[in-house]
Formats: sequence, C-alpha cells, structure tokens
Amino acid sequence: MMQHLFTCLSCGYPCQKRTVSVNLPRSGGGIAVFRNVTAEVCTQCGEMHFTLLTTSRMIAIVQGFSPPDDMELVPVYDMQRASG
Repeated sequence: MMQHLFTCLSCGYPCQKRTVSVNLPRSGGGIAVFRNVTAEVCTQCGEMHFTLLTTSRMIAIVQGFSPPDDMELVPVYDMQRASG
C-alpha cells in the first residue's frame, strides 16, 4: 500500500509523489517550461506542491541565463478575438 507523506494544503486530501511539467513566467517575457519536475500532487484537487529545493532551482533557472534544453513553439489564443 502506498504511504502518503504529504497532505494537500488546499483541501486536506493526501498527495502522491509524481513527475510533472510546470510552466513559469520568465522575467524577460514569455514562459519557461520545466519537464520531469518532482512534486507532491493532491489525489483530490490536483494541486501541486514542491519542495523548497525544487522551487529554488526553478526560480534560479528562470531568473538566470542558462540555455534551455529544448525550444518549442507555443500557440497563444486571445479569448476576446475567439469569441467573435
């Protein structure tokens, strides 16, 4: 049986350790996509919780000048234009 070590701060349900992708805004504009990030994910609401070390590493990468491992085009949709 899987042991739940973390309880969701949003809803109180147990979390499970998973590998996720995370999108963060970059200081110079755009977003940074992080793949294979370890997180505790709530089994009820899906809220993701990260360790201080993981959060610090992602912030340092976004604020720094490290070249990305990969580049992708990201589609952007404007809901005001799409509703016409």
